[in-house]
Amino acid sequence: MTSKQRPTPLLQELDATLLDVQTTGGSPPKAHPLELAMQHPGDAEPLCWTFTLPEDAALTRHVRKMHGLDEPRPDALSPDEAWEKIASRLGERPLIIAHYARFERRFLQHALPDLNARWICTHAIARRLLPQIPRAGLTAIAGFFGHRLNSKHSASAHVAATAFIWRHLVEMLWEEHDVETLDELERWLESPASQTATENASRYAIAREHRLSLPSSPGVYHFYDRGNHLLYVGKATDLRARVNSYFRTRRGLSEARQELVSQVARVETHPQATALEAALAEVDAIKTLAPPYNQALLPRERPARFLNHHAEPSEHLDSHHRFGPLFSLRALHEARAIWSLEEPWPTEAASSARARFARDHRLTTHTFSPLTAWLRAGASLWPPPDPEPDAEDKDDTLPDSNTDDDADTNADPIALLDEDAIYRRLQSCARRLSWQLRRARILSQLTDARLIWTPPAQPDILRTIELREALITRRETLPLSADLPVSPLTDRPWLTRLALLDGPTHDRLRVLATEIRRLLDSAPHLQLHTPTRVYERDALREIWSLF
Repeated sequence: MTSKQRPTPLLQELDATLLDVQTTGGSPPKAHPLELAMQHPGDAEPLCWTFTLPEDAALTRHVRKMHGLDEPRPDALSPDEAWEKIASRLGERPLIIAHYARFERRFLQHALPDLNARWICTHAIARRLLPQIPRAGLTAIAGFFGHRLNSKHSASAHVAATAFIWRHLVEMLWEEHDVETLDELERWLESPASQTATENASRYAIAREHRLSLPSSPGVYHFYDRGNHLLYVGKATDLRARVNSYFRTRRGLSEARQELVSQVARVETHPQATALEAALAEVDAIKTLAPPYNQALLPRERPARFLNHHAEPSEHLDSHHRFGPLFSLRALHEARAIWSLEEPWPTEAASSARARFARDHRLTTHTFSPLTAWLRAGASLWPPPDPEPDAEDKDDTLPDSNTDDDADTNADPIALLDEDAIYRRLQSCARRLSWQLRRARILSQLTDARLIWTPPAQPDILRTIELREALITRRETLPLSADLPVSPLTDRPWLTRLALLDGPTHDRLRVLATEIRRLLDSAPHLQLHTPTRVYERDALREIWSLF
């Protein structure tokens, strides 16, 4: 498209300061500034000031982790000293550009009440120019234009993203609305938007024709922004239908998913023969590429742990530490804490719950071991009365919050729990611990296996895949009348199979197990061959209740 010739881009020549504030919350004085960055037109990079916090500042664990507040901050200045330096740099009548300027304005007006600033809000401009983009947050709009915001909680990174957004908004203002000065910008923002203008301005970064041209086969899709940064990897039984479902409506979309679709400019598809193979290809792609909007299947930060007879964990598998692998020790740690009457568990209630649980399941109260007794207790409590998904056992979803797998996430304050509530927590811990270890043993059977099934969407064929050391080494499509493969599979010792279950392999086999569960009710033909047994549908249904 040929751009209009225009005079000097006056909005780009403004003597304006780009600014961002990172804080502990939404509004002062309850919330406190953590970091402020600003950049003048002549600065090579943003200037940044870090603030000390009051000793009595109430901070959630989420805020402390998000901003790294448990780490030393040697450059932090007292608020008075920091604001004095900031005021000196801003001058008397600054023009400030910020994304969602209303937020930054609160903190500057609270700390510098005499500051007579004029503000430009890139969020307000983006909302007007791009009214149907689901999200207009900094990450979404920067991604819409092709900028990757690698650090979501850095004031300097936010200033750089705001500068990038401002340059693109200035171009759009001129090209589409003949706005080129600050006065014209303010008049345009104050004027009502016509319905026609809104419809003409509505767009996603991705072209509709591109979405509609995708194949309808099973496969894996990769979402990219305009800067060709990978955003997300997903799987689909129908690539065209799945991808287009993201862009049909905003209703029911989480904030994270809205932020994602606001940025998507291109889709790359990788067709697969079946939905099951698409699911396996997805997990491998996520492990290799680590897209920012994939969470559950990203490479694990914590290693596999194995337990001995006394439920003591080790990162090394041996003849003593042979129960595992575990990638979350939350259930074990909680059960041990209750059994040892550790704080903050209420001593009297925890002691009564412990005695009751020990009596019901033939355990001793003076020691936590043996592990096998806990596993028997957990098996006797299966299935749970309500679903209890493990932190590591979620389908790969977009992040809506930050949680710590090894931290207690129950909403009830521990110190207020009564005997019955603590007893239920012990039941849950035993059940989850038993479930994790039983599941690991089943997954070890899949390291060397052959799966034969009829894909629900292709009832006239048989599909077979063969795994060796948990990797697919053979794929084949057969007619229904064909003789089934009977070649022998490698029979490895149990500990050798367990040793194969590192993080990526464990996740790949967990996804395979989940897909097998889905086939139990939908595939006309289903068989699983292991080195020692052939499992038919009924046997698989009984075992696969763990998934």
